Amino acid sequence: MNITTLPALLGIFALAFLVLLLIGMLAMAFCLFYIYADMRLYWPRLSGIEIGFTYWIGPSLYFYIDRINGGADPFAKPVNLLHWLPAILIELALLPFFLRPIPGQADWFGNALVISQRGIWFVWWGFHLQMSIYVLKCQPLLRVYRQRLVENFSDISRLNLRWLQFCCYGFITLILTERLLPAVGITSSGLSQTAGISVYLFIIILMYMALGQSRLAFAAVEPATAVNGKYQRSGLRDDTAQYYLDKLTALMANERCYLESELSLQALADRVKLSPHHLSQLLNDKLQKNFYDYINQQRVEHAKRLLTGEPLKSVTDIAFESGYNSKNSFYNAFKRHCGMSPSDYRNGQQSAAAE
Repeated sequence: MNITTLPALLGIFALAFLVLLLIGMLAMAFCLFYIYADMRLYWPRLSGIEIGFTYWIGPSLYFYIDRINGGADPFAKPVNLLHWLPAILIELALLPFFLRPIPGQADWFGNALVISQRGIWFVWWGFHLQMSIYVLKCQPLLRVYRQRLVENFSDISRLNLRWLQFCCYGFITLILTERLLPAVGITSSGLSQTAGISVYLFIIILMYMALGQSRLAFAAVEPATAVNGKYQRSGLRDDTAQYYLDKLTALMANERCYLESELSLQALADRVKLSPHHLSQLLNDKLQKNFYDYINQQRVEHAKRLLTGEPLKSVTDIAFESGYNSKNSFYNAFKRHCGMSPSDYRNGQQSAAAE
């Protein structure tokens, strides 16, 4: 994948918000390195440069999730620019300090320590409040995204945005820890350094998860087709639905397309000659299953036949032959449908056959 394909996959605005989000988190990581490596004496001009950047994180996180979720262009409403106003104002307020000669910066730290500490206290309180608000605003979007995944994809292991939920939980934990511990009288330099190192590691792990997250299929995710669990004005009559259900059942039995690990609702709908909306309705109304559960049930049934019929084949091989991209995905799906692990199921079948 080259850089020219990224706007097509994410949309230029989603890509921009992702960049802003990562810049903000990198700024926090640099801040911790700067403080605990005691680099102020060597790079005094960079002191405090991260403060404004951290204010990019909250709004960028929210609008990034909104854009990959099919949200409208946020800049269509100029009022949305106000989300980034605190970050811009803070950097502008710090600009005179950054432009000072280095000796002047040292004097500023020496003569205005109390003022700077008080200002930094207000800025970080503001960041914590802002981040908490945006994390709460992100939760409905993430719930919608998860619902869209199971309605459109048979394998969500690379599309689950777990790193973004991890980001939300991590920042809330960071904020609560930083605010509650001093409130109960737990303060020490050692604790402060431990907390700083923990945040540094959190950001590194988060970056690793973000880089490992597949973005290829984001653009393929279609809007949710159901409202409150009901499909409106679909035009799919009962007799027509039964015809297509029989067609789908025959397709699964003859072509076993559920073994394709990248199978999507759109791809299956094309084979059945239905719209994705109608296929989703068919699965929900006739089988009471979403697309993800339906395909994974077919895969689990196939795996059960292999576990019983080929006792020498490893569970990992069976997982990949059944359409799964990873052993963990297979184990989770199998346990959800059968109430036990694949190994336990195989052992139970072998014990029953020996009796």
